[in-house]
Amino acid sequence: MSRLTEKNIELLKLVGKFRFLSQELLAKYFDTSEEAVRLMGYKLIKLGFVRVEKVFHAGERYFILDKLAVSYLGFKYLKKINHVTLIHDDLVYQLAISAMLKNKSVELEHELKEQYLLKFDKAKDVYLPDLLIDKELAVEVELNIKDTKKLLTKVNKYNQDSAIKKVMWLSNRPLALKRVQELSNDIKHEFYIFSDNILNYKKIDFTVNNKDIHTQVKEFTV
Repeated sequence: MSRLTEKNIELLKLVGKFRFLSQELLAKYFDTSEEAVRLMGYKLIKLGFVRVEKVFHAGERYFILDKLAVSYLGFKYLKKINHVTLIHDDLVYQLAISAMLKNKSVELEHELKEQYLLKFDKAKDVYLPDLLIDKELAVEVELNIKDTKKLLTKVNKYNQDSAIKKVMWLSNRPLALKRVQELSNDIKHEFYIFSDNILNYKKIDFTVNNKDIHTQVKEFTV
């Protein structure tokens, strides 16, 4: 990898951590233009370290490690992006990059799952957060109303986990958050609604008695 700059290697490690990253988020992380990232990617593609997948419905280019980078850096090889979960993953990755730019430690669900399964070889029904920040803040992005049994299992796990100090539930659907709130019954759970930009959200205060939902604008803090 002697032909690569420190920034090239940093980009490869970042993409490997996330499995794939959009050109837009890479530009944000490196505080540069998307054109600069595209040119960096072009060099890495020619050297056999990176592949770029274009997702036309999202209008975005995604960087994925190619086999040469995987062999050098020790990450798992990703054959292709799962388009079914792409919107959800993109939102989680926005939150993660935002936290990393604030010098917070970040662990993604797939990283946590690998760690968990290394400890418990035959573990089943593992419920882990979409994102774990500084080892104590769990972040869940809910775009759909989940099965009640599975949701209750996850909520109870958080309630019993003393290492998790707070759980942030974010959604663009108030009813999805209301379902979690009804099951949570613990002050460590907080609920936030967003529309177009997940980094601009409102905290929801559920008034159970009259079933009103009040919102209060709050700056993103993770």
